[in-house]
Amino acid sequence: MEGTFCVQGIGSRPRLHVSADGSGVVGHAGARLLADLADVTGLSSAYSTVLRPLRPRGTGHDPGRIATDLAVMVADGGEAIRDLAVLRDQGEVFGPIASTPTAWRLLAAVDERVLDRLRSARAQAREVAWLQASETRCGIPAAKAGGREVPGLVLDIDATLVTCHSDKDQAAPTYKGGFGFHPLLCFLANTGEGMSGRLRPGNAGANTAADHIAVLDDALAQIPDTHRHGTDILVRTDSAGSEVAELTGMADLAGYPAGTRIIVRRERPHPGAQLSLFDQDEGLRHQVFLTDTPFTSGSAQFLEVRHRGHATVEDHIRYGKTTGFGRFPSRRFPVNAAWLELSIAAIELLAWTRVLLLDGELAAAEPKKLRYRLLHVAARITRGSRRLHLRISATWPWRHELTATFHRLAALPRPAS
Repeated sequence: MEGTFCVQGIGSRPRLHVSADGSGVVGHAGARLLADLADVTGLSSAYSTVLRPLRPRGTGHDPGRIATDLAVMVADGGEAIRDLAVLRDQGEVFGPIASTPTAWRLLAAVDERVLDRLRSARAQAREVAWLQASETRCGIPAAKAGGREVPGLVLDIDATLVTCHSDKDQAAPTYKGGFGFHPLLCFLANTGEGMSGRLRPGNAGANTAADHIAVLDDALAQIPDTHRHGTDILVRTDSAGSEVAELTGMADLAGYPAGTRIIVRRERPHPGAQLSLFDQDEGLRHQVFLTDTPFTSGSAQFLEVRHRGHATVEDHIRYGKTTGFGRFPSRRFPVNAAWLELSIAAIELLAWTRVLLLDGELAAAEPKKLRYRLLHVAARITRGSRRLHLRISATWPWRHELTATFHRLAALPRPAS
């Protein structure tokens, strides 16, 4: 086929001259939102209270402030302790930030007792955040399964593998042939909050009952009293269409709690799935889960769909790996355990931002989208009328969403001092 084609010339971009002498301009300006939210929910002050014994004679940086700044940095996408420089070098917006060695010393001072105090501080802040949600929004949203709302709170527990390429303390070979850690985590399906987590060696079992109990105990301790008592709490773990049947009454459940039910799902396995000895007979895969939900609370089919909702925990883990615990900074296990706890706090800040401050599409956005649209925006600093102004570019596509978020933050009720 012959013809004549006219090719339009590609327009060139404006020529730039790049230098490193700018002033009055900041990057990651939206991350200030996270720092202020930590203050408004009381997380900063709670950290300061529980970490006060680590501040020798009241000198130097407040350890609680350092912990808050680390959580903000991780929520903003930082991957290493030295990434605090992003906040430190923009002191006009973020205030005084500890040096990298000072932050290292704080993490090195965190033992199991201090970890418990950090968890307690998060629980105090969560109580405030949930009260703020009930006063300014519709409270904590319901989780959903099969298009229906699941009453109460839904806790999802799952383990994940984190590869370490260096010989870190207690890193070990994993069941998938890798090497690293095998943390066990609990997320709240209603909001995506990271309720609890335990750092474990890479060879720790995926179904270790004692570890599940410890992580669940930590998660339950995070729930405010007003929600812990009188509220339905559903706990989901691994092993949840297709053909669904109930096997209760066909198996010996001696030793199990009263009311335990067995529900099985049969499905065609996906390519590459590993079949058990019995699955190979007919080429179908069977998955069984146990529940103590009574017969009056839904059909076996709905309970199976509700349980399959546990798969959303994989998304929360994926987000969490971009929010701190995808890599661990130290060769020392206690330092990495402290890093995991602050990563969970970072996940909280992002979740509370969505629940308390955002609407529409951004209220369900994953961390990557929040960072690109809101947190990593650049701004210009000006002064006038004895005020410091943070001016977002008038051409930034999400400038109105970001400024509205700051206004909602300013309107949140403050915790009693």
